[in-house]
Amino acid sequence: FVTANAGGTRIYSVLGGVRAAIHTPLAPLKPYVQFSAGLGRSDYGLSRTTSTGQIIIYNNFQYEGLAGLDVKLLPILDWRVAELGYGGLNSFGSLGHNYPIKQVSMGFVFHLP
Repeated sequence: FVTANAGGTRIYSVLGGVRAAIHTPLAPLKPYVQFSAGLGRSDYGLSRTTSTGQIIIYNNFQYEGLAGLDVKLLPILDWRVAELGYGGLNSFGSLGHNYPIKQVSMGFVFHLP
């Protein structure tokens, strides 16, 4: 049994999308918005257990909208001050339920020169 707040709940995704960077008068600041869509799998809610105990995980439609702010530190390194996202996993077929995805993150981004 897995609950929504359990440590074992994971989402595996393959997404593609578009990203728009916004140019500001302060060159090191790089705000952006992004929309991505593709396939996602989760071991919470969008799977089923067979009579032998095997867990079957289904592919689902996944979408996400993101907005964030990067600060350029070096030519190949940015500090992601904040990234906020909202989206969902939408099951194909008869399951017909949308599982919302919300995220807040920060970190460092490395670029190829």
